[in-house]
Amino acid sequence: MKETVLFLTRHGQTEWNLQKRMQGHQNSALTTLGEQQAEWLRDRLEGENIGAIYSSTSPRALHTAQILRGNRSLSIHQQASLMEINMGIWEGMNTDQIEQEYPLQYSHFFTRPDLFIPPAPGET
Repeated sequence: MKETVLFLTRHGQTEWNLQKRMQGHQNSALTTLGEQQAEWLRDRLEGENIGAIYSSTSPRALHTAQILRGNRSLSIHQQASLMEINMGIWEGMNTDQIEQEYPLQYSHFFTRPDLFIPPAPGET
């Protein structure tokens, strides 16, 4: 039986990551470091036999996938089902502000995701 190896990664660092802003479905461009992170991973995986690349439809994830693909002649399969969850009104907010205004939800998001209830119109 042929073994399948699955590599999972997240997008590189974004502008909003630097600003400590919640992303969710909203997009933020990769920083120079975020692009370098994708390049480092691409170089690390150079000897791997990669047969397919899947990405969410988020521009930051797609940009990361394009860098990871490098010179490989592979299509990038975009899947909306791989999107980050919708964070509702938290999207774009600074995490310090979220922690002050929604202390219990914020705590649950990071420490007890099983109890997390996102603010409207977010999703679980």
